This record gives sequence, structure tokens and C-alpha cells, in this order.
Amino acid sequence: MVILGLVFLFNFFAIFQAYRFADLTLLLPFDFSRLLATLLLAYIFFGEIMDIWSGVGAVIILSSGIYIVHREAKTH
Repeated sequence: MVILGLVFLFNFFAIFQAYRFADLTLLLPFDFSRLLATLLLAYIFFGEIMDIWSGVGAVIILSSGIYIVHREAKTH
């Protein structure tokens, strides 16, 4: 448990530093990759299969993120 806590603490610190020094539009795709990783790990370790409403929500979240990244890339 202690090791897991230290890993999460390091993860939080690394994400905080990334948001502090980098542009948000650069970090957004990496943040959304957590959604896909969570789905994959839930299936591998717990046998959990995504239902239709979770799929709809994931598609909405991912498509909004892609739209924002493309929109910001055009303005810069």
C-alpha cells in the first residue's frame, strides 16, 4: 500500500509540473489516453466490459478533446 501511495504521489507531482510548464493543448491528448488505459486495465484485471452508455460518454469526451485540440492548433 505504501508503494502504491508513493507511485500515486509521484504521478500527481509529475502531472502538476506538466500543467505548470506546458501548454494545455499539448497535454490534453495524454490526459485523454488515461480513459483508454483505464478501459483496457479494467478489462484485463477485472473482466469488466464497457456498457453502451459508458461507450457513448467516452466517445463524447474523446471527440470533444480532439475538436478542442484541432481548433486550438488552427488559432496558433
